[in-house]
Amino acid sequence: MTHTILLSAALAALCAGAAEAQTAAPDSGRFIIRHGADTVAVETFGRHDVTLAGTLEIPKTSTSETFTATIAPDQTIPLVEVIIREPPKVLSSEGLDVATMPHREPHIVERARAIFRGDSVAVDAMRSSGIATRVFGTQVGALPYVNLSFALLEQALRRAATTGGQVPFFNLAGTQTLVATVTRAGADSAQMKFGDVQIDFRLDPQSRILGARIASQNVIVERQ
Repeated sequence: MTHTILLSAALAALCAGAAEAQTAAPDSGRFIIRHGADTVAVETFGRHDVTLAGTLEIPKTSTSETFTATIAPDQTIPLVEVIIREPPKVLSSEGLDVATMPHREPHIVERARAIFRGDSVAVDAMRSSGIATRVFGTQVGALPYVNLSFALLEQALRRAATTGGQVPFFNLAGTQTLVATVTRAGADSAQMKFGDVQIDFRLDPQSRILGARIASQNVIVERQ
């Protein structure tokens, strides 16, 4: 169902609340996500004040996905903006000297903004065809989920520490809500389960992700 909504007041209220958050020291890093011997994604991220930003690069397709999230005092994310970029399409290089072809920057194929309020999320999706705003039902306290983003999963671990282990996610790509269960296995490890899928995390003393493993999918993650 599509709705027309006014977002200005909501944005002002969300950002004002987030500005009061007690946040950790600035942090940054990079996650290398591998499936077997293949690198399927590289995520570069940074956390500062009430902002968590990251860029996921997919080497196989040269696609990138950049997000900027606002962190609230309760470790939820009331606002996130996502930009998806793809390389320019080349119809044919037959008969052309590729070395002499001009360099073309990746172009934006989609820009989206999601605002979480209570048990709903309003999503503005901006594509070449125009802007569409839709409102979806979700669960209170749901975090945005971007596939392969371990920076956002690290934020979920922070959130789980305030909720007793249950963290709902709103999948920005598919608009579904799924609930993860987080359990700590000592000071240096944790587990997160989505149904039958389990992610095992290695953590440092500040509960930052040092590495992760999804055994059922042969996925290994290392922080650099």
